[in-house]
Amino acid sequence: MIKSDIIGHKFPGGSFLINEDLNKLVNKSTGKINSLSKNNVSHQIFSMIALSNIGYTLEEFFKYLNYDVNKGPMLGECNIKFYNPLELNNNYDVQGKIESLEFKRSKKIGNIDIMTFSIDILHNNKIITKILYTWILPR
Repeated sequence: MIKSDIIGHKFPGGSFLINEDLNKLVNKSTGKINSLSKNNVSHQIFSMIALSNIGYTLEEFFKYLNYDVNKGPMLGECNIKFYNPLELNNNYDVQGKIESLEFKRSKKIGNIDIMTFSIDILHNNKIITKILYTWILPR
């Protein structure tokens, strides 16, 4: 059973740097060979990579939730708002918190918890990107 006092929990946070070499590899792997890096703009996938910089590994995060990953957690939704592009050679801070936890009965998979959490990517204390994840956690 997921801990009931998780709403509002703030992640320890972390940071990441997008360097030109890594950006070129990502662009090449996605077929975007003539990349925007000429304009110092990184590939947008780095907003998703920020999840690995919340201050927890996924294993630690699920352990904090008291959730058994063998039950099969699923990504239900991911909404990303880009206020500014992520640029190369900038150090970005990552902050986040658990926004909500709701119990539902699913006709297809039975009893589930739906958890939403937000991640902010900041540069110089200014939010560059905001991500809202919704995870479906079968009971």
